[in-house]
Amino acid sequence: MKSILPTCDVNLIKGILSRENIYTSLVYDNSPSLQEYAPKGIWLLLLEGEAICGFINLEQLNNIMWQPHIFIFEQYRGNNSEEWGKQAIQFMKEKIEAKKLLAFTPYKEAKKYAEKIGMKNIGILQNSILKNGQLLNQYILELSC
Repeated sequence: MKSILPTCDVNLIKGILSRENIYTSLVYDNSPSLQEYAPKGIWLLLLEGEAICGFINLEQLNNIMWQPHIFIFEQYRGNNSEEWGKQAIQFMKEKIEAKKLLAFTPYKEAKKYAEKIGMKNIGILQNSILKNGQLLNQYILELSC
């Protein structure tokens, strides 16, 4: 059974990020090291039974808008994984009273996932993020809660 679990346990969050170089694969150029990184926002653990399958980090952009960062461990992708995204949207709507989610991603797979959970692609930011010395475009996606 898929579920989400909010946490603010910094050691748990950093422990998850340290698995298999997840943090290194997620961050962009000039980001702080994992040791210097201070988790912000709301963290939702993605659970399948008791197994941690990934996380969603939600950072507040203003009084009604939040930015999600979703990471699902590779072995749990597919297999109805969008259920976690839908649960996160429901959580944000009911518990946080968020009115809008705004996501940015340079990755087509992440864009497809976001669209499966109801987000709409509203544009592309050209050359807007630096990863491994390369400028990348980012899809902009939104969802009204």
